[in-house]
Amino acid sequence: MTKNEFQKIMRAIEPHNRWLRDTEKGESWHATRNQIWAHAERQIEKLVDTKPNKKLDKKNRKENA
Repeated sequence: MTKNEFQKIMRAIEPHNRWLRDTEKGESWHATRNQIWAHAERQIEKLVDTKPNKKLDKKNRKENA
């Protein structure tokens, strides 16, 4: 993982960390720590997920058809 990728992930998590801190202070509503982390993990997966190779995808579709 490059420094740039790491920074993207940290930026994606930051709102969730802020939300988590507010929740701990009792300022936020019904989101639990686990719900927040599950949401943050999904955001990370979206960022880290590699884009599918379109050429391969088309080739596979032709073979499967």
